[in-house]
Amino acid sequence: MRITLLTDFGDRDGFVGAMKGVIACRAPNVVVVDLAHNVPAGDIRHASHLLFTTAPFFPPGTCHVVVVDPGVGTERRAVAVAVDDQIYVAPDNGVLTDVLQAAAGRVMGVVLDKPAFWQHPISSTFHGRDIFAPVAAHIASGVPISAVGTTLDPDTLLRLHAPEIIASEGQVAGEVTYIDSFGNATTNLARKHLAEITTEVGRLEVQIGEGRCCPLEHTYASVPEGDPVAVIGSCGRMEIAINGGSAAQLLTLIPGSPIRVRSR
Repeated sequence: MRITLLTDFGDRDGFVGAMKGVIACRAPNVVVVDLAHNVPAGDIRHASHLLFTTAPFFPPGTCHVVVVDPGVGTERRAVAVAVDDQIYVAPDNGVLTDVLQAAAGRVMGVVLDKPAFWQHPISSTFHGRDIFAPVAAHIASGVPISAVGTTLDPDTLLRLHAPEIIASEGQVAGEVTYIDSFGNATTNLARKHLAEITTEVGRLEVQIGEGRCCPLEHTYASVPEGDPVAVIGSCGRMEIAINGGSAAQLLTLIPGSPIRVRSR
């Protein structure tokens, strides 16, 4: 079995190491993979996107621990959720939004309310170490999800507001949802939304805000260096990029920036 870790802890302090120590004590033979630890502090939407773009590529039964948890110690629920063939142990704060929206099969989960599976004493500021990590270790060691908590209704899991997609004759409007480390701006528009206009990529252009337009192409290098371009990214969503540069910086793009796709 495998456990992955996705946090906003960074690599300066010992938080990630403490979680790995807790896991090692309970599941010494489990492989632990670091998805990322540089999520901007408390940025739940950023973490939701990273989880959506990485978790599906792991073997069935992998347990993904997410600790981007600005509400740690409050009444927010701690949960374990099985979505399709993956398992997620996380705060119920919207961090599972994207994987829940993409779910193709059954979703089932529990509220983590059984202290026998926790690390004691419990810190009100570090549930990653004291609740999420030990629960994941037990699950990865073969304990069924149903044993580590009380069954919940999947419809009650918190979901972040979904950016609106507006389709009208000959065009579709959406917005930027994520900026990666290259400055590429991922949007909420998937290939299926663009197909409502045309299936010929070269016949589409993207309007960025109220100003600049760029073509939709197959690769970044389909345009001259320094020019903007839109492509269908590896996660299946359209992204806006600069060939050899940062679209976020040069086009002043942030999550929420409006974009529009139309025929050209």
